[in-house]
Order: sequence, then structure tokens, then C-alpha cells
Amino acid sequence: PTSHTSHPLLPELRSCTFAPPTPTSHPTPAIMATTTTEISAQTSTRVLAHMNDDHAASVHAMVLSNLPHREVVRCKVQNAKMTSITMKAYSISYVFCDGNTCDMRTIE
Repeated sequence: PTSHTSHPLLPELRSCTFAPPTPTSHPTPAIMATTTTEISAQTSTRVLAHMNDDHAASVHAMVLSNLPHREVVRCKVQNAKMTSITMKAYSISYVFCDGNTCDMRTIE
């Protein structure tokens, strides 16, 4: 197993630090400067590769959890791939087959 200290995403996770709250109701410039609201394109690419390569079953399960139960039972989901990720959202593309008819879909 991979140790916690050698995880490939740990440097980026450590860099996502937030300043402690202040008693004021408005953020100070110091807080705004240290608050990370987006991840870099490079980090996004690494996270996507990690999720698709190492957690394909979880990405597939994420698709299934977004489908109505009747579709999960009756239809087939294939090739689920996480295609984008930000601090607030992700997108997954997948092939959805109902009988002999298949089409590409996206969860956003």
C-alpha cells in the first residue's frame, strides 16, 4: 500500500491551505491571498489521470449513483471517465446502452 506521506497528490493537497477565520465579517487581503479557490490545470490533469487509472470502479459507481434506479437495473454503463474537475464540480463522460442503442452522455 502507498504510505500517506508518499501519495502523489499530497504536495498539491498540502498547498490548498486556508487562512484561519478572523473576527471580522469581511475577508482581509491576507485571507483572500491565501485562499485557494481553483486548482491548476496541471493538478487537474494529474487528479483526472489518478481517478481514471486508479479509481475506475469509483468513477463508474459515481455514474450509477446519478442514474434513476430503473436505468441502473435495465441499462448498461461503459467507459466512464472523469473529464474535468475543479474545487466545486466534476464532469464524467460515459457510454449509456439501452438494449442495442448506445449514446455518449455526460454528468456535469
